[in-house]
Order: sequence, then structure tokens, then C-alpha cells
Amino acid sequence: MKRVLTPILLVALILLGVPGETRADGISFGVGAGVITSDDFDASKLWLTGNLRFNLSDNLVLEPEAGWYGETHVNVFNFGGSALILIPTERVELFAGGGVGAHMYQWSGEALDESEAYLGLHVLGGLDLAVSDTWKLFGATRYEIIQADGGNAKQWKFYGGLRLGGN
Repeated sequence: MKRVLTPILLVALILLGVPGETRADGISFGVGAGVITSDDFDASKLWLTGNLRFNLSDNLVLEPEAGWYGETHVNVFNFGGSALILIPTERVELFAGGGVGAHMYQWSGEALDESEAYLGLHVLGGLDLAVSDTWKLFGATRYEIIQADGGNAKQWKFYGGLRLGGN
């Protein structure tokens, strides 16, 4: 349980540190959860994520992010960012883009305590649905290629969540 709560608390503390007055000035933050599927593991994994969005224009944002998933003997933390093109309408905003990130794997066990970091590239798309002037629900699909030792790991992420702030 501690392994799940630590990343959640870390993301929440980062996002709570964004001052209220900046949230309305083209900066928003989101928290979400979803699943990861890959040929490298048998079952889907729970993924937790948090991000900030910095509006550069009405149709372009930068989105730094942090995420986590894990299981019994491995934790994977990712830190990265995306550039997104937005197609806004009155209540729905479609987005698509891509980015890069670091994927830090931490293995632990009886005789094992190692960590490695790998570069990852991703493309993503999704939508935000406005439920008020400052709250949005979001959903996204993302494809990642992680350049690991011995080849590339490929995975899909399907996730959704809540975004606060922005224009």
C-alpha cells in the first residue's frame, strides 16, 4: 500500500503548490489514472499520472508530467513532457501531440536492488470535456517506445482524470 500512496501523495503535493492566481492565467493541472498494456508483461498495470499545462497560444500547449506504475518487485517512474496541438470548441477540446521522457525502473527483491533509466518517445491524443469554467474531465490514449537494453519496449496507456484551471 505504501508503494501506491507515495507517488499519489508526491503528485498531489506538486500540484497543490501551483498558486490559485496562476491557474486562471493559462496554466492548468491534471491528475489521472488508467492502465498500461504491453507485450512485456502479462496483465494490464495501473498507471497514475499528474501534469501541468502551459498554454503558449489558443492551439498549442506544453505539458510536463510525472507518472508511476509498479508491481511486487519493480516501480517505474516517468518524468517527461509533451507538445500538444489543441482543437477547442465550446465544451470539448481535442488534443494530439508527442514528446519525450525518462523512465526510471527500480527493481528490488531478496538479492536485488537496482535502478536504470531509459529514454522514451510517445505520441498521444485525447479530449477534455468542460464541466465548469475551471474543471474539465479528460481522456487520453498514448503509445510509447522506451529504448531499453536489448531492444525497445512498446506500450499503450489508456487513462482519464480531472483537470483544474486554464482558460
